[in-house]
Amino acid sequence: VPSGDKCDSVGDKIANNHDCTSYYECYYGKYELKLCPSGTFFDPKLKCCHRNYICPNRAYDLPTTPSFSCKYGELRADDTSCQNYYSCVGDDRHFERRVCPDGKIFDRRVNRCVYDTTEKGCQQSVDTQKSQNTAIGLACTESSGSSGYSADPTDCQQYYQCAQGRWVRMHCPGNLVWNPAISVCDWPKNTLLSCKLDSSFQ
Repeated sequence: VPSGDKCDSVGDKIANNHDCTSYYECYYGKYELKLCPSGTFFDPKLKCCHRNYICPNRAYDLPTTPSFSCKYGELRADDTSCQNYYSCVGDDRHFERRVCPDGKIFDRRVNRCVYDTTEKGCQQSVDTQKSQNTAIGLACTESSGSSGYSADPTDCQQYYQCAQGRWVRMHCPGNLVWNPAISVCDWPKNTLLSCKLDSSFQ
């Protein structure tokens, strides 16, 4: 079932036969592609994502997490997509895949999402990837822990919070910036991020 096909029952979930880490959910008459939380797979019998389901086509799944270790808040490019990148999160310091906002790609030279569409080695245009961002990048699972938040790689005063299954862009008040190590807005001198701020913020 391709994303956009018509459906009748809001909330009805069906398997994506090509990728167990995602599924289709009926939303206002059309199926939308949704991602399972990292490390889980969609079980078509239970109609939910969980860790214990054994995916029959696992060999074809793209990894959601690279196998290398990381420093909290570290960002790395995703070699499979110009619009994706990895952010180091969690107490166990692991990478989770993130998606740049619509119209942007991850530029490994400046280590952040930018509007430039000429990133060297990028095989897809931003226009091609906009649909992937809508289908894949916006789904999330609410959590009061670090996985419920994500740094905005384009603006240190912005961050994303998962609310009702969608990433919502938030703004830190005053002169504060997002500190991914403790998942709060903090003074710039306390963060590990190397972002360019107006001199009045430093």
